[in-house]
Amino acid sequence: MVGIIFFLLLTFLGSWALMGWVYALGGLQNPRAFFPGIAVAMLVPGTSAILTRWYLGEGFDDAGWKGRVPWHWYLGAYLFGVLFFGATYGLLLLLGWATWDPSFGSFLSQMRLRGIPFQAGQELRWRPLLFATLVTGPVATWAFALGEEMGWRGYLLLRLWRWGPRRALLVTGLIWGAWHLPMIWMGYNYPGYPVLGSLLMILYSVLLGIVLGWFMLRSGSVWIPALAHATVNAQGAGLLPKVALPDPWLMGGVLGWVGLCLLALVSAVLLRDPKITARAVPNESS
Repeated sequence: MVGIIFFLLLTFLGSWALMGWVYALGGLQNPRAFFPGIAVAMLVPGTSAILTRWYLGEGFDDAGWKGRVPWHWYLGAYLFGVLFFGATYGLLLLLGWATWDPSFGSFLSQMRLRGIPFQAGQELRWRPLLFATLVTGPVATWAFALGEEMGWRGYLLLRLWRWGPRRALLVTGLIWGAWHLPMIWMGYNYPGYPVLGSLLMILYSVLLGIVLGWFMLRSGSVWIPALAHATVNAQGAGLLPKVALPDPWLMGGVLGWVGLCLLALVSAVLLRDPKITARAVPNESS
């Protein structure tokens, strides 16, 4: 329990202090400060886990950093992020709940209404953006996602495992969701809805955390949930959210009601995996 408390203190104090500095520099209205600041904040949980393991002498045997992992785990982690976004936005368009605008005009209009400068708007082009969404984005953000996963799934989840698999996954997701709240309060993800957006972000974190936890526990490697996390982030900053804009009442794409419902279905299936619920040593490969 000492390790958990130490880790959480380091993580929240470090991350929230950094996010406070970002807010003081203008928050989301200053993208040159906001996005680099958030990227650095993503490295804090992993750094805190390393410091906790070192300071308390816990060692790194169960950190999930080493060991060869079959290639299909990497493929599965990557495809999860791509298919999750594809299914969500495909369903939104099929139901008529999203506006299709391949010219990016609606997206840029939304950015202007929110007071967010988008200097690269005239440079938005399909092919480079699609390549960044599917290839360079996941690779470029993998290290930052690893910074989070080393802390949340590679440390906290394993330390909470004694509480039982489902409870450990739930509590890890709740804490992970709470960690995001300063970003929500600055208008990120759910602009104009600081309270409802906070609740939805926590719910989203619990559900996505179950999927990422499943990848961690089944593969035995923290690199796998990090790749899934990176791919999800890359899709969120990629093509689909810029050409398919959900109706406002849906509260977003994958972060809104449709995405949450799909993620809940996936999470419910994974929670029934007997190799997870019956596992006593969660860092073993399988």
